[in-house]
Amino acid sequence: WCLGVTTFLSVLALIGKGSNKDGRPVSAAAAIVVVATLLLGLGPYLGTRTYPAFAMFSNLRVEGSRPNHLLLGGGLDLLGLQGDVVEVLETNSSDLKSFQVDLSQLFTSQTQGYFAAAGLVKALWICPPKWPHAVEEFQAFSAPALGLWQRFDRTANATWYARVRRGGVETTVR
Repeated sequence: WCLGVTTFLSVLALIGKGSNKDGRPVSAAAAIVVVATLLLGLGPYLGTRTYPAFAMFSNLRVEGSRPNHLLLGGGLDLLGLQGDVVEVLETNSSDLKSFQVDLSQLFTSQTQGYFAAAGLVKALWICPPKWPHAVEEFQAFSAPALGLWQRFDRTANATWYARVRRGGVETTVR
């Protein structure tokens, strides 16, 4: 719905007869802001980014081999970047360990008890922009190669490694 509202506002700003209270036409700066917001919101569908985006907390997955979008299937992927998925199998890099974190560790004891009584596995995975806490247990994950590249701190001086699988080929990156 956010994308729909933004598209509607974009159309009004660019071709509509929108004006301020004073009767002045909508400025070019306002149109640029609306178009930039639209492009940011379309990021997951274009294959350019998964964070930040309008759909980042919707459990929508348009990249990789198992997209779950009802209408677009695998998304538009105009740039061909969504299919380039890397599976991180093992690492000692704090950037990669915290790429996705399980917030269920922060659940209250009452919530954890509810999950246990219902026979459910407690999990609430997110990909935060930066995670300040140590990640106790690493769990393998997959992500678009571009998303990992954008996120990884290439300036870190520490010795790191990652065992990854990309395109069916497993390798260790250092």
